[in-house]
Amino acid sequence: KCGEDVTMRFIELKEATAQSGIENIKHHWIGEADPQVSNWRLRARQELEGVDVYWNDSSGTRDGFLDSKTCFGKMYINPYPF
Repeated sequence: KCGEDVTMRFIELKEATAQSGIENIKHHWIGEADPQVSNWRLRARQELEGVDVYWNDSSGTRDGFLDSKTCFGKMYINPYPF
């Protein structure tokens, strides 16, 4: 038997899948099948996430605004498409 926690998690995943889109999910798993891409992703999460990095593209910011004068900020990585 599944408890309520499992049911709620399934509903969350279903909604996240709908928001992310099937193409992003396919792209994720294609990348995971490639050992080099998988390793790059792991290394980015282990070595770069949370570190101040240079970024000068407002489309990649959390709020859509590039308001850093130096273009340095903390990197956050979603390890899965949602």
